[in-house]
Order: sequence, then C-alpha cells, then structure tokens
Amino acid sequence: MELTDADLVARVLVDDDQHAFGELVRRHQSTVRGLLRQLTRTDLALADDLSQETFLRAYRNIRSFRGEARFSTWLYRIAYNSFREDARRRKEFLGIDEQQLQAEQVVVRMVYPMVKLRVSSTFRLAR
Repeated sequence: MELTDADLVARVLVDDDQHAFGELVRRHQSTVRGLLRQLTRTDLALADDLSQETFLRAYRNIRSFRGEARFSTWLYRIAYNSFREDARRRKEFLGIDEQQLQAEQVVVRMVYPMVKLRVSSTFRLAR
C-alpha cells in the first residue's frame, strides 16, 4: 500500500522521519524542477539550485503546512516564492524587467493550470 502525501507529512511531523520526506521529494522533484525550468527559461543550473532551495525550505517549514490544500500546491508556492526572491536579488544586479516577470506568470498558468496565480505587488501564489 502506497502512503499518501498527507501520511508522509504526518510521519515527518510526528517522527521527524527523513525517509518519508525523501519520498515526498522523490514524488514531487520532477514537477518542481519543471516549473522552475519554465520560470528560469530553461536555465537548468538555476532551476536545480532553486529546486534544492525549495525542498530545504519545505523541510524547515513543514510545521507550517496546514493541510488545507494539497502538499504539492504548498510546495509549488514555495518554489515560486524562491524564484521570485532570486529574481528580485538578480534584478538589483541585472535590471530584470518587471513586465518580463509578469509574462512568466502566463507561462506558469499555461504549464501548470492547477496552480492559480494572483497578481499583486509581490506575485504570490494562491490556492
């Protein structure tokens, strides 16, 4: 019997089961990387770095996962926020155009229709 994401999260929370978190990573790493590759315009190294950052943040903050949405939705939000944070840092050095970042929102909607984006000054993901 395969455990659900909710079961795995519960094991991480109750027993600090690193193997359970490893299974969550295995299940979701391809889609997280795919999302980040779209956002980084196929910059594979940056996408992989952000993917790793996403899973580190997820592990550190797993207690903040409320279970109101799917684990994958929560994880995509972390991935997108990691991308935006990195883009803001790069903007200081590279002058990234804000319109360019808005255009990326359209790509995310097309590639990942289950993730709804809400436009705001900080481009937060919404459930």
